Amino acid sequence: MASSEFAALCANIDQLKNHFLNFKKRDDGDYSDAERMSCRAFIAFAHAEFECYLESLSLRIIDEAIGSWQASKHVGIVVVAVLAFRRRESTAVPEHPKEPGKNTLATILMEAFSFQKNIINRNNGIKPKNFADIYTPLGVTEADVEEALLIQLGNSGAHRGDMVHSSAEVSLRKIRDPYLDELKDIDFLVAELHKFDERLGVLNFYR
Repeated sequence: MASSEFAALCANIDQLKNHFLNFKKRDDGDYSDAERMSCRAFIAFAHAEFECYLESLSLRIIDEAIGSWQASKHVGIVVVAVLAFRRRESTAVPEHPKEPGKNTLATILMEAFSFQKNIINRNNGIKPKNFADIYTPLGVTEADVEEALLIQLGNSGAHRGDMVHSSAEVSLRKIRDPYLDELKDIDFLVAELHKFDERLGVLNFYR
């Protein structure tokens, strides 16, 4: 079963399609500048939805791991991974067990979670490096991610950059067929993220 975050992603992408790709497919590829501008907006806003999905799902994984730790001291893969990747550089064993100061396990763990949350909240992109910064410290391994997803994240992130960091005059020339190419790529990325989302569900990352 897909996560609620993935369901929201799909609904939002559908809304963007209906709003921005509201013109007919042209077999000759002769789209007007207005139609290409609308497609340009679709690409940019779809990218934002992908970014929001990756961030919001990871934050929920963190919150559920924190809740599980606080409720039952359960240590799962998320806790282990966050401590491995985001712990403070130096941690000393307290001199006295009754006077640990800031060297309690709870304090060290919450610092690591807070650090990871800050990384996610400051994220700006969906390229493989962004994906690694968000999900590797949560225990997602190379076995959990298909190469096709990472390739498409990289391509989509770069293409979006071409759209929003160039003038309209320049970027419109880089837009491919809105339906045969641009929409197809967006749909492919949604499908690959669905596989990833289901993988996390099977591994009980967000359940």
